Amino acid sequence: MSEQSTSTTPEENVVQDECGKWHPVGWPTYRSATREEALAILQGIRYVARHETMPVQMERDAYEAACAAAGQEPMTDDEIRKASYAIQYGEFTLHGDPTGHQIIRMRLAARRRNQMVADQKARRAAAAAAAPPVEYVVCQGCGTEVPKRLMMSASMGTVCPDCYDRWS
Repeated sequence: MSEQSTSTTPEENVVQDECGKWHPVGWPTYRSATREEALAILQGIRYVARHETMPVQMERDAYEAACAAAGQEPMTDDEIRKASYAIQYGEFTLHGDPTGHQIIRMRLAARRRNQMVADQKARRAAAAAAAPPVEYVVCQGCGTEVPKRLMMSASMGTVCPDCYDRWS
């Protein structure tokens, strides 16, 4: 497949292949029917590249600032929670969005989602650490130590679930 360069300025760095399809130089997978579409994809590639460097996790205020810098409307935390699966596993490419805005919007939302998940894990760990210790008691039937919350009251005494049927 031979390529002929048709542009002289860096802003119009697109080529036409032998099939008559246009694409940005170095991005042959983004083939377009017209030169204008190829230029739009090239601008999308550059837009995404400008906003690539961002932290893996973002607090709410940092997320909103990054959205403002990228010209995106921030999603609410509730919207991010509802779209969590799509944000985590979705593949956002310039094929469906040649401007790159949806790609950056989802990548920013993924950074915010990562922070939300980390915060939730920290809250769960703190709640588990603050939980009262488990109290163990001895089963009257078999003599094993069983968590108190599992003990059952039978007609002949307090026993573990394994002994309950025999002691009832």
